[in-house]
Amino acid sequence: MRSEVERRLGRPVTMQELPQHVQDDWKNLSETDKQKYRSVKNRERCSSSSSSGQLDCRGVSMRELQQREDYIHKKDQDMKKDISTLVDFYSSGNALHRATFYVLSTSYYVYTDDGKYCPAEIGLLQFSLERGIMKEYNVIIKENLPLGYRYLATEHCKATHQLHELDPNDAVQPQEAFNGLCEFVVKEGGKLPPLYTLQNQLDQAEAILEALGAGGDETFTVYSLDLLMKHLYCSTFTNKNIPVSIATEMLNHCGLDYHPDIACQWHILNQEDYGKHCSLSCVRRWVYLICDNLKLAQSYRVVPQEGRHLPRASKPKGILINVPRTSVEDTHIPTQGRGENSNNMAASSTPSFTWTNRQQQSEGDSKEGNDSDRLSERRRDRPTKTTTTTVPAWVRRGETTPTPAATPKAKVPHTLASLLTHTSLDTSSEDDFPCLGAGKANTRGGGGGLATLGGGGGGLATLGGVGRGISIDKVYMGAAGVGRGQQLKNRLLKK
Repeated sequence: MRSEVERRLGRPVTMQELPQHVQDDWKNLSETDKQKYRSVKNRERCSSSSSSGQLDCRGVSMRELQQREDYIHKKDQDMKKDISTLVDFYSSGNALHRATFYVLSTSYYVYTDDGKYCPAEIGLLQFSLERGIMKEYNVIIKENLPLGYRYLATEHCKATHQLHELDPNDAVQPQEAFNGLCEFVVKEGGKLPPLYTLQNQLDQAEAILEALGAGGDETFTVYSLDLLMKHLYCSTFTNKNIPVSIATEMLNHCGLDYHPDIACQWHILNQEDYGKHCSLSCVRRWVYLICDNLKLAQSYRVVPQEGRHLPRASKPKGILINVPRTSVEDTHIPTQGRGENSNNMAASSTPSFTWTNRQQQSEGDSKEGNDSDRLSERRRDRPTKTTTTTVPAWVRRGETTPTPAATPKAKVPHTLASLLTHTSLDTSSEDDFPCLGAGKANTRGGGGGLATLGGGGGGLATLGGVGRGISIDKVYMGAAGVGRGQQLKNRLLKK
């Protein structure tokens, strides 16, 4: 605040004259903003009156932080003790399947900077392992957003439950929602039973219930559903002791996230694709997953019922369309080349694939002849895949060459020398041309050169060799490289 006043006045301001410059700004503040400064002032007074006087970097008393940490630890220990005692009590009398529990799920419009939640929807149900889901309570709350949080609330709603598109007539006031919650939960022994929700939603659920029941006499206790699931599983299967993390994975299984019939009516009618984030859908899925993992039929002789222990079977949705089938048939295209030996230089013909609509073909053929005769003719005239063996131009007439074995497709080399070695198609023998070689540059070998279509000039060699020509997409063979190799041979003989 002081820096803003100095920037506005263009000069330094002392602490004694600062109040007179910010007096008008204080009057223009809303009551909510004034309450923030009052809370900071009261906290500073409490911290200054404490005996220790130690503060953290935010000005909060260290003693206050320690007291808060002790309270959270004690609360966590009490929760673990209560859940363990409850499960052991019912298990000792073989009545665990008759115990009733309340499962809660909450959602919110926005989370403010001062750590408050604006409640949006509540889903609550009562269930037991024997009877499954016994009754349900679901309510959507009218949004009451603080000033300046409209954008954040809209973005959060778009990413989750889509309740920003809600008709105001479909929602209720917060106090009305809390009253319905109190009527739904039945007191046991003069006090309200605990409500169970996921471990990572404990703080959210407590804050929302506190915001709904602000000023009321009723206070709800929220416990971890993950911890309850762990104790139920370990009590049901005595030889299996699972950690809480495994129980969390069981409850968060995604198999029912997009089931079409377990969300509330508003989400089913308006936002069916976002039913995963519906609070009523969440509590139903958790109960279904608990019943499924505990294997009620084997463990408690309870026959699972649709809508209570497992979701109801949904009817398939969609439109049946008869799509005509298509097939792929090979069509042989003769190799086109240049020169006299172009066809011999190609390794094999290139197959071409043509998509044919069988329905259109059958409709065209139905105009002539018998269907069975035409079908037999098409099968007889259908081209078959044949492997054509190419014979080099320099092989003597009357001789036969064996069919080369199929070689696996090699990777494309990255260097010219490797490319020439890997793309060799030479099939001649040393008996045909004793002075010619095909391969490495040794006493009988020659290198290859670059050419556009074939017959590249011979490279460096001692006695000559067969050259190779390389185009952009094909490899050809020729004997034009003999010339260069023969010149080198003559020079060596003269010397």
